[in-house]
Amino acid sequence: MDATEYNGLVLFLDIWFLIMNIFFQLENGKDLEVPRNYDPSLHPFEMPREYTRALNATKLERVFAKPFVAALEGHRDGINCMAKHPKSLSTVLSGACDGEVKIWNLTTRKCTRTVQAHEGFVRGMCVRHCGTSFFTTVYTGVDHHWTDAIFATCGQQVDIWDEQRTSPMQSYTWGVDSISTVKFNPVELILEMRTNALCWNPMEAFIFTAANENYKLYTYDMRRMEVPIRMHTDHVSAVLDVDYSPTGKEFVTASFDKSIRIFPVTSGSSREVYHTQRMQHVTCVRWSSDNKYILCGSDEMNIRIWKANASEKLGLVSPLLLSQNTIH
Repeated sequence: MDATEYNGLVLFLDIWFLIMNIFFQLENGKDLEVPRNYDPSLHPFEMPREYTRALNATKLERVFAKPFVAALEGHRDGINCMAKHPKSLSTVLSGACDGEVKIWNLTTRKCTRTVQAHEGFVRGMCVRHCGTSFFTTVYTGVDHHWTDAIFATCGQQVDIWDEQRTSPMQSYTWGVDSISTVKFNPVELILEMRTNALCWNPMEAFIFTAANENYKLYTYDMRRMEVPIRMHTDHVSAVLDVDYSPTGKEFVTASFDKSIRIFPVTSGSSREVYHTQRMQHVTCVRWSSDNKYILCGSDEMNIRIWKANASEKLGLVSPLLLSQNTIH
């Protein structure tokens, strides 16, 4: 037997033993252990193939994305402001231009209570952090203290109020311009154009984002106020409201350009833009406390509910237990 015949016989025996080993493992219910060499030189098309798969998955995710969930109808005038309940995920409040305030149950998507709070615009609204009552104002903004029974309003000046008194405890004025928004934190920041709203990052106490009249948003660190950490663009008209997600990794914005956008905090550009044909100027927006939904109010009297992640499958919606906290 020459060398060629010998090598052929050895190769035949190796293949035969491999086949017999596979049959033996199958008969005994054992998992097959298939050896694999991960040397990149042996797999020259692996990276292009994985890139193509990832690209196709991204395209399919966008094709099947259906972010719109529902619309809450009932207001008779444009929605001007909204507030989240701090203790109940299924409760949200909205104020309209005709002075009407509605309390909504997001589980049933129905209004549970209507209050005629003012004769004119409801321009500001906030809920006490204990969740038992809420405050509305005809001024441009209102915010309640996190622990004390005091709240602040803004307009021609900033007033600090005690809940038990009918006159302000303290008033602050800066020049002759109106003040658009107020939040409880001792920071002063002056921009070239008007700031319509600001929101603090819930996970980073020193970080906040301001929505500006110049179509942009600015994220600042209050310890270094000289320059913003990041500037966020993409809107084509004034940005009217902003709210952070509970995780602090993203925020949502409302704009006069009839759209809402979702921005990662680390990016200057938005990852999502939501709008419908009937949606008019979006005046207010809130991110739900369970990080699943976004609510926006606009001039055509509708509150719209959107998915925070457009491609997320919600499945069957089961009734939730209502919170024991009630608003009086």
